[in-house]
Amino acid sequence: DRGVWVGGAPPVPPNYGGKVEAKPNNMALRYRHSFDNRLRFGFTAENDAGEAFFRASNRHGFDFYSAHLFAQNLNNTVKIVALGDYSARFGQGLLLQTGFSPGKSAETTSVMRGGRKINAYSAFGETFFYRGAATTIGIGKNVEITALYSHRRRDGNVAMADTADLEFPEIAFTSLQTSGYHRSAAEIEDEKSLREQAAALSATYLWKYGHVSLNALHLHYDKPFSPAASAYRQFVFRGQDLTGYSLDYNWRRRNWLFFGETARSDNGAMATINGLLLSPDRHVTLTALHRALPKDYQSVYAAPFAESAGAANEQGLYLGADIRYIRRWQINLYADVWRHPWLRFGVGAPSQGREFLARVLWTKSRAFSAYALWQSEIKERDSDVEEIPGLLKNRRDRLRLHATYRVNQVTELRSRIEWTTFQVDGFDRTTGFIAYQEAVVKPLGFPVSGTMRYAIFDTDNFDTRVFAFETDLFSAISIPAFSGRGTRYYLNLQWRVSEWLRLEGRFEQTNQVRAV
Repeated sequence: DRGVWVGGAPPVPPNYGGKVEAKPNNMALRYRHSFDNRLRFGFTAENDAGEAFFRASNRHGFDFYSAHLFAQNLNNTVKIVALGDYSARFGQGLLLQTGFSPGKSAETTSVMRGGRKINAYSAFGETFFYRGAATTIGIGKNVEITALYSHRRRDGNVAMADTADLEFPEIAFTSLQTSGYHRSAAEIEDEKSLREQAAALSATYLWKYGHVSLNALHLHYDKPFSPAASAYRQFVFRGQDLTGYSLDYNWRRRNWLFFGETARSDNGAMATINGLLLSPDRHVTLTALHRALPKDYQSVYAAPFAESAGAANEQGLYLGADIRYIRRWQINLYADVWRHPWLRFGVGAPSQGREFLARVLWTKSRAFSAYALWQSEIKERDSDVEEIPGLLKNRRDRLRLHATYRVNQVTELRSRIEWTTFQVDGFDRTTGFIAYQEAVVKPLGFPVSGTMRYAIFDTDNFDTRVFAFETDLFSAISIPAFSGRGTRYYLNLQWRVSEWLRLEGRFEQTNQVRAV
């Protein structure tokens, strides 16, 4: 994909390491094969915008290569075997979650994590996966054992550790890099600078109404982790080895489901997340989820349902509802309140926040549906004004109107208009706006189909930036953010050459006439 920018916006994601090695072109190649829903194998190759291709630091071709072999349901004993690259998930994500980890959305009761513990990995992301071997073994009808081992190189910022021994200084890494970009000299220096080994074991007992799992994960790095000294980093993991344990569980009974996970890191900190799904009526689903993540809990691969990334320094309660009493109407609601008992990046004191969402969806027929969505979020962060010290409340509201209309069996139209407002206590409100029209064309009996969108946007500043999910190439995800004033359009084409071959292409262009 290549975007054309006007008005000073960068053609590739920003970097802080100087000149990039190549042009702003993105390239990727993926092959996957499935057999009898039991065997899958494939490989992936990818280059980000600005990364060299068959030259400079990438004389071997693409910047990122990945391959996997995945088998499942081989017999009553061997449930899963994964070789190469794979994703892993235990429980509710307090200890281990390398795959997709959904957060808050308009599907307000979808808060429970589930699915297979091991899965094949074929995405373009270069960070959150394991490389090695994993298996799930069944013992009788009620016991499953999952074991995994991973050994791979990770990107990290390597430097001299801050120690008293000046004659023999220690080499350490100060951060893990997760962007996957290797475009400039600084980014290339960080590439594959660490070795990470991971070993995990999970034992699960299943019965008619639920399960209980005991999990353990150990990580080892070939260099110690020594982040720069900062008050908000006081309780983070340091060293070369980190071990964690957890117990995850769920219990189903009639119209309710209780689920959760409790974890312990090897510094003694305990974190827990527990939820309840309840259907008091066939038209109503309710959910409640509580999380207690202490400031000193440590886990590199944690990604539970929470407001902030990671699994530390947060206590909160989430309530959601899905109501479908009236035919053709659906109402989704959620409220989430939380507090951070310790400092965070950009927040120099304990803070708190709250968020609310309401969506009303009307489905007139199979051909037409529309919804209105309102979301409001209030967070505390450090004041940017010297004369006003301490924390200030920052409030962001957005209102969205969206409609989908199927003109005929060939064409579907999608229209959206969305407003965003942002206000810091005691200051003026700023606004943002986006509107787009999209058409999806799939001619019957014709091998070529396509998606077209034209959008306009106008925001006062970066705080009122607007987001819009886009239909991208197969297995790619695109949710760009827009700030300033401008337009954007894209065209996706898909050609079904045969039953086993599909070709796709995409052209996109953003014209920004005013940057912020």
